[in-house]
Amino acid sequence: MALVNLVKLNIHATGEGNAKKPEVQAAAKARWGQGLAEDATDAAPGRRIYAGHGHTLARQIRLGVVPPDTKLTARPEQIPAWDALSADQKRLYARMMEVYAGALSHADYNIGRLLDAVEQSGQMDNTLVIFMMGDNGASAEGTQQGTTNEVATAANGVTESLPFLLSMIDELGGPLTYNHYPVGWAHAMDTPMQWTKQIASHLGGTRNGMVISWAARIKDKGGLRTQFCHVIDIVPTIYEAAGITPPDMLDGVKQKPLDGTSLVYTF
Repeated sequence: MALVNLVKLNIHATGEGNAKKPEVQAAAKARWGQGLAEDATDAAPGRRIYAGHGHTLARQIRLGVVPPDTKLTARPEQIPAWDALSADQKRLYARMMEVYAGALSHADYNIGRLLDAVEQSGQMDNTLVIFMMGDNGASAEGTQQGTTNEVATAANGVTESLPFLLSMIDELGGPLTYNHYPVGWAHAMDTPMQWTKQIASHLGGTRNGMVISWAARIKDKGGLRTQFCHVIDIVPTIYEAAGITPPDMLDGVKQKPLDGTSLVYTF
């Protein structure tokens, strides 16, 4: 069984019949739009869409991923409204989000390449694909105005003026920046949940979507599941799907029982 888990890149054989049972773990980088190739940063040229709560929620309701009576959470007063921004701020913030959109497109394209390779190997039907959108909600670490260097501003107290940020607009996503979008985008991307990463008390900070595909076992393509699951459920799911019983002892060390519940029952 091949596994695609967006955590790290590590390809090796597992279990008996190693040549027939590759395990594939692949990392796709879309972290705030940093370190992208030029073609990726230009993936959304001219796009000036402010992903407001209303548009996003309407799509979520149409797709059935949230209940039809879901209501928007209010924008925290600490986050400026889009209409309150100056023309320069809108131009800068839009470009920051374009770069992030380019990062997502770049990741999506390369995930597709990986899955194409699995398909070409003839193993797609026997492949369990677990796609988790992230490890937390959209990040608010870019501050209200975004940054060209998240480590400098968030970790080392460096300040950046709006004129400086505007002067760097064409460098965003390139090797001279470690950029991050403004917090307003994080709030919009966490729709319909409240708040963002760093605020662990609300689901906007902690909840992510997940997709599981396994053609040989899951037959309702595009089906939805409403069970609440946790990241601790992933390892038990893989063990059960692969028919593996985790050892009680490993290298002479007694192992703790696994937390979490296998999600195979939802398949």
